[in-house]
Amino acid sequence: MATNKVEVKLLCKHCSDPIPGAPFTYKEEVFCCMGCKTVYEVLDQNNLCDYYDLADQPGFSLRSKTKEQYEYLDEQIIIDRLVSPISPSLALVILTLPQIHCSSCVWLLEKLYKFHEGIFSSKVDFMRKEVEIRYNPSSVSLRRIVETLDMLGYKPQIDIEQKQDRSHDEKLKIKIGVAGFSFGNIMLFSFPEYLGLEDAYFKLWFGYLNLALSLPVVFYAGSDYLVQAWYSLKFKTYNINIPLALGIVVMLLTSIYQVTTGTGAGYIDSLSGLVFFLLIGKWYQQRSYHYLSFERDYRSYFPISTTRFQNGQMAEVSIENINEGDELLIKNNQIIPVDGILVSDNTSIDYSFVTGEENAIVVLQGEKIFAGGKLRDRSMTMVASRKVKNSYLVSLWNDAAFHRNEDVYQTLTDRLSRYFTLAILLVALAGFVHWVPASFDKAIKAFTSVLIVACPCAIALTGPFLYGNMLRLLSRRGIFLRNSQVIDKAAGIRHLVFDKTGTVTTQLEKELYYHGKVFTDEERRMVHALAFQSVHPLSMAIEKTLRDSIIEEVSNFYEVDGKGVSCICRGHLVKMGSAAFLGLPLDTSQETRVQIAIDNKVLGYFVFRNQYRDGFAKVVTDLRSSGMGVSLLSGDNDKERQRLEILLGSEVEMRFNHDPHQKMHYIQSLQQKNKVAMVGDGLNDSGALKQSDLGIVVTEGTNNFTPASDIIFKAEQFSDLASFFQLSRNAHLLIGGAYLIAVLYNVIGLNYAIRAELSPVVAAILMPLSSLTIVGYTVLSSGILVRRMLGGMTKIIKN
Repeated sequence: MATNKVEVKLLCKHCSDPIPGAPFTYKEEVFCCMGCKTVYEVLDQNNLCDYYDLADQPGFSLRSKTKEQYEYLDEQIIIDRLVSPISPSLALVILTLPQIHCSSCVWLLEKLYKFHEGIFSSKVDFMRKEVEIRYNPSSVSLRRIVETLDMLGYKPQIDIEQKQDRSHDEKLKIKIGVAGFSFGNIMLFSFPEYLGLEDAYFKLWFGYLNLALSLPVVFYAGSDYLVQAWYSLKFKTYNINIPLALGIVVMLLTSIYQVTTGTGAGYIDSLSGLVFFLLIGKWYQQRSYHYLSFERDYRSYFPISTTRFQNGQMAEVSIENINEGDELLIKNNQIIPVDGILVSDNTSIDYSFVTGEENAIVVLQGEKIFAGGKLRDRSMTMVASRKVKNSYLVSLWNDAAFHRNEDVYQTLTDRLSRYFTLAILLVALAGFVHWVPASFDKAIKAFTSVLIVACPCAIALTGPFLYGNMLRLLSRRGIFLRNSQVIDKAAGIRHLVFDKTGTVTTQLEKELYYHGKVFTDEERRMVHALAFQSVHPLSMAIEKTLRDSIIEEVSNFYEVDGKGVSCICRGHLVKMGSAAFLGLPLDTSQETRVQIAIDNKVLGYFVFRNQYRDGFAKVVTDLRSSGMGVSLLSGDNDKERQRLEILLGSEVEMRFNHDPHQKMHYIQSLQQKNKVAMVGDGLNDSGALKQSDLGIVVTEGTNNFTPASDIIFKAEQFSDLASFFQLSRNAHLLIGGAYLIAVLYNVIGLNYAIRAELSPVVAAILMPLSSLTIVGYTVLSSGILVRRMLGGMTKIIKN
C-alpha cells in the first residue's frame, strides 16, 4: 500500500512567511532569514516576545521587502546630501523616525549594531524623534540601513525633494481642522438637548449625526492617542497616553449606548471638545519646544575659528563663514572643522575625536580629509568641499566615546509616567465606583476628568526646560556647555584647579623681549616658520612678533606638549623651547624663557612677562568665599610664585614644573576627597581635563577645542567663572519651585475632578495649560537667574 508524503511547510516565527530551504533557528523557533532571526533575538533578550501574541502576522520580512522602494538611496548625489563622512571607514547619518514614541523604541533602535556588523552605534534623540547612526560605508550601505529600519517598523522620513513626506506638523494641523469642524457642528446639532427640547425625532437624528461626526474625531484626529496607548500596553511601558485613550474610548462607548438605546444624548460634545483642545495644546507645546530649541546646533556661535586664505592674505574667520572652495590653514593640534581635500604635502591626522582610535593616519596630498580630525604634523592647507555643519561638531562633542552620561531626565520621565499612570487609573476607578450608585453621569464625568486632568508631563518637563533654557542663554553669553547635565555636575564641584599658561594668562597680549644674537633675515624667517606651526600661546606670541609676508616651508615638524617644537627649514634643524628641550643646563632664572637654536647652536632666547586676565584675583576670591578650594598648576618653573601670591594670597596651593601626566595625577589625588573641576586651555592639559569631574576650556578666538572639555568659556567671560558655579547651585532652587507648581496643579485638579465638578472639556484645556505654565515658569525664572548672576543684555555675544 502506497503512502502519501505530507509536505509540512515551516513558517517564519517573526513574519509568518513560508521558509524556503534550510531555516535559521533560535531557541527551537525557525526563521526565513537572518534579519527575522535577529529581530526575534533582540525582542527576546528584552522580554518583549509578547509582541508575537498580538497579531497573526506581527512582523515584516526583510527578505520579502520591495527592494525598489529605496533604490534612490544608492545614488551618490543623494548619499552626499544625507551622510556626513567622518573617515574613510566611518560615516554618520541622522534620520527622522516619526514612529518613536516610548522607551522600548529607544532601546530597540540603539541595538541596530546587532543587525549588521557594519553599523557601529546608533543613538536616539527622543525629543526630536531622530536616530544618529555611525557605520562603515564600505560594509553596509545607507539603503540597507533604511531598509532595516523600515523592516522594524520605523520608516524614516527622508527630506529629499523627490521623496518628501508630509510633515508631522502639517498632519497635526489637518487633525485640528477635522476635530474643530466636527466639534462646531456637534455643538450645533446638540442645541435641542441644550435647550431642553423634547422632540424625539430631532433628538434621535441629531444624536446619530453627532455619532457620525464623532467617528473621524476619534479614529482620525485622536488616533495618535489610541495608537500610542496601544503600543504602551503592547510593550508594557505605561505612560500618560493610556488614561487619555481610556477616557476617549469610555466616552465614545457610553455615547453609542445612550444614543442607540434612546436613554440619553451621550457625551459626544465633550468627547469632540476634549480631542480638539488636546490637539490645540499639543500643537502649541510643539511650537514652544521648537521656538526654544534646546538642541545646540551652534549655527552662529560655536567658539571655533580657523584661518582662511583670501586675496593672498590670511584671516581668522568663524567656522560658520567657511564656504565650499575656501582654502584653509590648519596648524598642529587644531581640529579640522570641515570636510575637504588636502592641498599641501602628506600629513598625519588623528581621528580619535570621531573614531576613538588614537593612532594617527597618514593622508596623502589630494586625498579627502574629514571634519573632526586633529592635525598631528606641521601646518597644512586644505580646500573645503562643503559648508561647515556645526551641529555635526557638537554631535562629536557629545559622543558617547568620550562621555557616557545617562539622560537622567528621560529616566525620571519614564518612572513618573509608569507609576503616575497606574495611580491615576486607580483614582479614576475609585471615583467611578463612588459616584455610580448616586449618578451615572457624575460617575462618567469624574472618571474621564480624572484621567484627563492629571498629567506627569509638567513634572517631567521641569528639568529639561529649565536647564535647556539656561543652556541657550549661557551660550549667548559665550559660555558653551556640552549638555544640560553639566549644570548639575557644576553644582557639585568643591575644588577648582587652574592651569596657568594660556588659561589665567592672556594668549594674545604678552610682553616679550629677545636677548642674544641678532637674527639674519634667513634666521628670522626660519624661526618664524617654526613658531607658525604651533598654537601654543608662547609660540603664537613669537610668531606675531616675527611675522613676515613669506612663510617658509618646513618638514619633520615635532612638538612635545609644553616643552618645545622643532623642524627642518631650508635644510637646517630649528629648535625652540625650554632649556631642557634644547639639551641645555637647567634654567635657574626667575623668568619665562624660550630658547632658540639652529643646527644645535643657541642663538638667544625670548623672555616673557605674563599678563594675567582681568578679574582673575576676584574670581579666585569669590570661589574661595563660596567654600571652594582653589589650586594652580603650571609646567613652568616657580619664578611667578611671589607675584601670584601677592595677587591671590598664600592660601592658594600652587604647583610648578608639572608636565601633563603630573597634572592628571594631581587631579586624581584631589578626587579622593572632593569633586574637582579643571580649567585649562585645551592644548597640553587634555589628560587633566578628561580626568577631572568637570573640564572647562578657556578659548581666545583660536581653534584649541578639545573633546575632553565639558564647558567652553570665551576668554571675555572669564570673570564670570565664579558666578557660573553659584548659578548652577541656585538652579536647584528653581527646580524645587517648578516641582511645587506641578504638584499643586495635580492636587487641585484631581480634587475637583474626583468630586465630578470638572467637565472633561475643561480638563482637556487645563492639561496642556499646566505644561505650558511650567514651560513659562522655567523659561522666565532661568532667564532672570542668568541675567542676575551674569549681567544684563549688554553681555550677550554678538554673532
